[in-house]
Amino acid sequence: MDISESLYRICTYSPSESILISKRHNFFEADGVSARLALLKLLFHTYEISYLTLYRPWGRIVQNRKQLNFYDLIQKFSPDSTAPPKPSKSTTYFNLLDLAIKNGEFNYVEQTIPIDYFVKEVNFKALD
Repeated sequence: MDISESLYRICTYSPSESILISKRHNFFEADGVSARLALLKLLFHTYEISYLTLYRPWGRIVQNRKQLNFYDLIQKFSPDSTAPPKPSKSTTYFNLLDLAIKNGEFNYVEQTIPIDYFVKEVNFKALD
């Protein structure tokens, strides 16, 4: 292993069995994820992922008028509007250099019309 390899963390996740009950209740899932993270850059407030690959990702957006099925995630990660803003000590950077999706499937459902769109067999690769 050379010095450039030791500065990166390579991780792959591939669950042997799904821990999710049913796709009807999920927003997003994938059969596997592979990524390479630059560990040394974390010391300088930079999150750099040199590649991220999603294997057989599945995503579903359900909309009922203005309500979306991932609204709870938006609420969880939104800042509290009543709290005063915290002073920032330093700027944090996020770099995603290469992104790939292999054999993905995405679904959009509008319940008020009703309408159900699918995009299947999505294969995508974006390079820096």
